[in-house]
Amino acid sequence: MTKKSTSSSPLAAEQGKGPAEDAIEKMLAPLLPRFMEWFNHAVGPEEDALDVLENTRMVLAKFGEVADAPHITALRSEDATVVMGMLEAESGDDILLVLEDFHLYLEFLTKNDLWTGTQNDFNDLDYLFGIGDEVPMLEIPEIIIPDIPRDVELGAFEAMALVQHATALLEWVDSGKPVTATGTLKLGDIAAAAACLGVSARGAGLTKKSRMAEDVLPGFESLMPDAVQTGDAADEPDAVAVVRSMNEVPLLGMVWHGLVAAGLLQIRANTAAPAQRHGLGLDATEEEALDAARKLALCVLRAREESVMATPMIGSLLWMVNKTALSLGCGNEPLPIDMLALESGAESEAEPTFEEVLTKTALEQFQELEKLGFVELDTHVRVPEHLWVAVKTVFSDDPDQEPEYAQKPANAKKAYELKVMIQHTSPPVWRRLRVPAGIALDEFHDLIQAAFDWDNSHLHLFRKPGKGGTTYSNDYVESAPWEEAHIHESTVLLAQVLQHEKEVLFYDYDFGDNWQHRITLEKILETQDAGKLPSCTGGRGMAPLDDTGGPWGWADKIEASNDPEHPDYEWLRGWFGLEDGHELDPKAFEKDMVNTVLEKFR
Repeated sequence: MTKKSTSSSPLAAEQGKGPAEDAIEKMLAPLLPRFMEWFNHAVGPEEDALDVLENTRMVLAKFGEVADAPHITALRSEDATVVMGMLEAESGDDILLVLEDFHLYLEFLTKNDLWTGTQNDFNDLDYLFGIGDEVPMLEIPEIIIPDIPRDVELGAFEAMALVQHATALLEWVDSGKPVTATGTLKLGDIAAAAACLGVSARGAGLTKKSRMAEDVLPGFESLMPDAVQTGDAADEPDAVAVVRSMNEVPLLGMVWHGLVAAGLLQIRANTAAPAQRHGLGLDATEEEALDAARKLALCVLRAREESVMATPMIGSLLWMVNKTALSLGCGNEPLPIDMLALESGAESEAEPTFEEVLTKTALEQFQELEKLGFVELDTHVRVPEHLWVAVKTVFSDDPDQEPEYAQKPANAKKAYELKVMIQHTSPPVWRRLRVPAGIALDEFHDLIQAAFDWDNSHLHLFRKPGKGGTTYSNDYVESAPWEEAHIHESTVLLAQVLQHEKEVLFYDYDFGDNWQHRITLEKILETQDAGKLPSCTGGRGMAPLDDTGGPWGWADKIEASNDPEHPDYEWLRGWFGLEDGHELDPKAFEKDMVNTVLEKFR
């Protein structure tokens, strides 16, 4: 007997009622008293029965959408495959609970001799919906990110096959390779690109002459396919994959699309070329190399899980298996390999069960991840520690969660006193702020916005001084073709970019008005000596308003709003909300007001 989970049914609660639900409700009503009695006796308490019925109604309604006039005690298995696809698309993490609940309804029908359909249909339905009982529902603990020294983390990434393959691929792409309208390599370049990854493959329909013209990296020549007379795959050696698209070479597709998603490989005008200072080259700094490797691993894993979810029929279940195994692999109790049926038993001619198909497919996908260095498969499924952040981010309940790296520089536990001045303002506008040194730059962005009363309605970036200085921003800001890619501000701590007193960082806000903030680290303080953090300890000048034209436009508008003879006088006073007798004072500054705003960040 299936043990009913006490979880509620959020999915069913989200479904709106329509004609199909109304029709199902009428057919189900006569069965409800008997179902409640059976459930209370054989399964569990009445409140659990209500949850089961919610999901049962929802599944039956899907049958109603597929079939013109389904009978709820004589469902057809041919409709069930379509229903499963609909459930998979809508249920997400809840699909196992939905399957389990509907399987209880089927059990109720057969135990009470209420099934009126064919036995074959019932067997098929029992098989399909019974997977909710067969797949283990393991509790997934929170992933605790380990504190890894940056040089150790970088070394672990550099040892990964993924990073090595990506580096070789970028070197091969060199100044540029032609791509199709969908951003994939053309058939003639597949063999050389695949060789960079240790894979022997070629585009279908290519002759010996066309393949020999491909430029392969030195040392990878042995992986180029042997010459053949035609494009017929039957003439090719067994070890050579003959494909009609780059995406048919899974390893190449994963690495290529991961590089593009991470911004390390850029596609413009049907040409792919490495981003400037992409971070995987010999000239990269340690910070650039670590940032590039982190982004690449995250993007490859995220894209891989999206493709898992898209697997026909079993995508959501596969994704749950992946989430369970990889999450448990980031801890002290990893998933035992035998739970994935890695050791095959005796050969059988019997049709594989749903669970066997699921675990076999999951195993094959884990083996692909192992080739790239994402997992270690021995007696358990283990994830190397430097990848725990990527796993936690990909499987987070919040799709917008940014990666959280635990390693912090020496000053991360200190407090910084900073002078933040808006350049080119007269009278000058500045704020002296005390903030935790260990905050990420995206958090520091929020503090600057609050301290100057900006409305956060424009793009921004941080930049180090000097020509070609490193820049940091979010996903909304793209680097120019001639610039190196921005480092994501959420992955960098303030203590990493400012480490010594008198060091400077710039914060640019609203690239049209061009408000440039010069940030100077004045003091490094012990946290206990810094008082409440964050706080404002001083400042000068009224904070400018957004969309006023930058420092010079702001100065002109203040002057015009205080000049009755100016043609824009009345309009500007209305825009500023000034009452009769009131004028804007560009020198006005109230420290207490700034601190009141900063309180919400404490």
